[in-house]
Amino acid sequence: MMTKNIIFLSLILSTFLTVIPISSASNCSPKTCAGYNVPEVVRIIINKGCDEIPTKIIQGNRYFTVTSTHDTNKCSVFFKINEQKVEPNPSVCINEQICNITIHDGKVLSAWRDTGKWNDGAYQVNDDGKWMLLFRDSCVDCD
Repeated sequence: MMTKNIIFLSLILSTFLTVIPISSASNCSPKTCAGYNVPEVVRIIINKGCDEIPTKIIQGNRYFTVTSTHDTNKCSVFFKINEQKVEPNPSVCINEQICNITIHDGKVLSAWRDTGKWNDGAYQVNDDGKWMLLFRDSCVDCD
């Protein structure tokens, strides 16, 4: 009887759970990775600590977004998605701060606080998914 219950429970659970193979995304839940093939370099970034892994559409391009949240900043690394595959290289340099983003008039605006000053950046995302920094600015004691 116990064996029948275990088999029945396994069948029920398998209908509700989606399994992503370890080779696709070993440290993502099925909900956050949504079945995308995730390169190892992206999994390394995820393992360093991230709170969210949403997908975003910017200027018609789809991005796998690895986001970490801190007290003040919510910073992201964007990886373009092509044909259900996450590209291994970030669309924006991994060392650049892209935080607390908003999109206005087709531009990606980034604002983050670091060592007592606010930093701002504006990016243009071309139709082919290339990101170009338009300007960067910073100020102290500003809101």
